[in-house]
Amino acid sequence: MSLNRQGVRAFFDQLAEQRDLGAAGVGFRSESAWRAIQRALVALTDDLPPVALVDLGCGHGQMSKPLARRHQLVGVDHAEKMCALAASEGLPTVAGDASALPFADGAFGGAIAIEVIQLIESAPALLREMARVVIRGGAVIVGTPNRRSVVRRVSHLAIEAGVLGRGSPAEVPLPILRTAGELVADAAEVGLRLDRAATTYFPSALVLTHGSAAGAEGLLASNILLRFTRA
Repeated sequence: MSLNRQGVRAFFDQLAEQRDLGAAGVGFRSESAWRAIQRALVALTDDLPPVALVDLGCGHGQMSKPLARRHQLVGVDHAEKMCALAASEGLPTVAGDASALPFADGAFGGAIAIEVIQLIESAPALLREMARVVIRGGAVIVGTPNRRSVVRRVSHLAIEAGVLGRGSPAEVPLPILRTAGELVADAAEVGLRLDRAATTYFPSALVLTHGSAAGAEGLLASNILLRFTRA
């Protein structure tokens, strides 16, 4: 799948111009789904010592905002107007491409990318770049729709068939759905070891944490978040 980077950037710049800080501003179909993913992210970082974290695809900066209570955050987004919006909300930002981050090796104690990897053709490439900018022993956290989810499969097919609206223009590709197991295998290729996982269950507000990828492989889990450690 070829990603129309210019079209995707224009779409998110347009959202930034609307100054929509709610769920619709980042493409979620419900506020509860957005908040559940945010709670899962907080759960996966609750035992991290205070560190510098980079938030890839930060958007308007609201997803990682709770982490600012303990950590020093820097946001990165390829949409410059999104960066400006996040900065206006208090998140230091840098306009840049997640596949070629403008940071030195080991510049951060951790890296997060929530709802980003499904827009990237090569998951190992993104994971490798995240690992590069993180210190040894640092955390790498990714969140993405779960390919095994019955709800995701049905909605994906309905969108492709034109029965359900996309919620975004054609320039923004449908998400590349992956499983927890696939992402764990991709992460292992670049020296990342799974520590913990979390799952959310649309339309429920339920969040569960797991000690293995197997726990995140359920058919009912709509979204998966995985926390890795850089070897």
